[in-house]
Amino acid sequence: MPKVIFAKTHAAFLNQVFNTNYKSYMKSRWVYDESTIVWMIRMDGQIRDGWMNRVIDKNEIWEEYVFDDDPSYKESSERRYRIVVNVIDAPLGREYHILGKYKFDFENSTHKKHILIKSEEI
Repeated sequence: MPKVIFAKTHAAFLNQVFNTNYKSYMKSRWVYDESTIVWMIRMDGQIRDGWMNRVIDKNEIWEEYVFDDDPSYKESSERRYRIVVNVIDAPLGREYHILGKYKFDFENSTHKKHILIKSEEI
């Protein structure tokens, strides 16, 4: 079961969970340490900037580029882990569902399809 945090913004979420002190934070990725990012995205089946994020099952997530051209964003090999957070819009703000820590599957991923395998609960 994912841990749910209620916050109005990414900044409020990061401040509450990771003890940061942001007034605003607009990016979907926040560097946690040299090998891990916190990935705050919506997994609602919508295409955003050419990417569709999907939970395949409780142990696998896909980040897939669905347009015909090449994506401008490519996964960095130095950060092999992601703390995955599914952002759901709610009437009084947002629900941040912490799904766990996932490892980037370099062997089975391509530049258009990034596969993440759960490595641990958070």
